[in-house]
Amino acid sequence: MSGFTITQHIKSTPEKAFVALCDFTHAPEFHQHVVESHFLTNGPLRVGTRISETHQVLGWKEIDEMTIIKFNPPHSMVLEEFTHGTLYRFGFEVAETHGGCKVKHVFTHTPKTLMAKITAMLFFFMNASMKKLHQQDLAEAKAYAEAL
Repeated sequence: MSGFTITQHIKSTPEKAFVALCDFTHAPEFHQHVVESHFLTNGPLRVGTRISETHQVLGWKEIDEMTIIKFNPPHSMVLEEFTHGTLYRFGFEVAETHGGCKVKHVFTHTPKTLMAKITAMLFFFMNASMKKLHQQDLAEAKAYAEAL
């Protein structure tokens, strides 16, 4: 398993930051790389909610189908996706601080198949690029939260 952690200070309440971080419906409006986002399950956000997002990065389109595996508003959420033989987990924790809140974003990937374990060696070199994309996503969510 490998991955990274990013922290970001947001000048808003934890509740507003949580709403912005979980706003999959409007994600294409404030996330540069999200082309489309929709729910695959009905009802409010909860453990088990499935979301499909289409991302476009460097001219490539990728459809990600994620499932919420932990949901504790307004404090934390964790999503999981299994694709290309790899288990991805990513989520955030929101904590109140002086003048706003701190968001801790954690991203991990664990290869599960032989082919994924082989290609994971290449992913090591892509980890910095992935972290940069996630930093950009978090900065975009910050701007959205601070505008709410």
